[in-house]
Amino acid sequence: MSDNNTAGPVVPVDEDAMMRVTDIFSYNNGVETLQAEFMEEFREIVEVIEQNRAKEVFVKESSEASKEHKLLASPGVMNHNILIEGLHDDKGWAVDHASGRNWRDLDKIGKDTRSIGDEECGLDIQPTERWGKRTIDGMKDGVGLEVQFGKYAFMVYDVLGKFGHFQRAGRLDIGIELLPSNNLVQDMSTGVGYYEQMKTELQHLPEGYISEDHRVPVVAIGVGFERPSIDIENLENEAEHFEQAKLDKY
Repeated sequence: MSDNNTAGPVVPVDEDAMMRVTDIFSYNNGVETLQAEFMEEFREIVEVIEQNRAKEVFVKESSEASKEHKLLASPGVMNHNILIEGLHDDKGWAVDHASGRNWRDLDKIGKDTRSIGDEECGLDIQPTERWGKRTIDGMKDGVGLEVQFGKYAFMVYDVLGKFGHFQRAGRLDIGIELLPSNNLVQDMSTGVGYYEQMKTELQHLPEGYISEDHRVPVVAIGVGFERPSIDIENLENEAEHFEQAKLDKY
């Protein structure tokens, strides 16, 4: 962690700490599907996530009074590093991401903004409908990835909506939702969804909310800097498995 006696906001964790995949949650046999068919793609995702160093992620200055004393994790930097430089450049994934609006944060660590819009990541779910276009952050060999460091409402839509559109079109076999852990989200701007929140949302859907025939296998992963990595060679025991609560009312 940076010296609290220095002027200005500080990095709230050890500056040399590396990002880790700290949590994994299985929805609709997501982990079983992953282990059977898509471990190579999953290892690539984990590898690029765990190349992020804290001092190059915590660069966002906040105007929120409660967070003025610390630098926040920048969603723009994390998206750029994971999607563009990691998965697209190094691993050959199709990606849809534009980092231009995050130029200030990227400039602080000496990186240029880029825009990538691979056709594989786009889907016109209703050609005659004005609002029918959908895109996904990353795609490779039937694996769809959403890197969700944004507002909490989007994370549930990814799992219950967007992944389903791509599956129905024969473009996706499993969805992976990447989220900050509860620890990391404390050092981000307010309103961001996080892993533990996503798990709770799915576990407390009313019984039969979505027919089992239309549930896409999904793996949700939480990332942070302050806990060790999960053992990706032992996912069956590492994962929290989805069991939909049978709730008539709250």
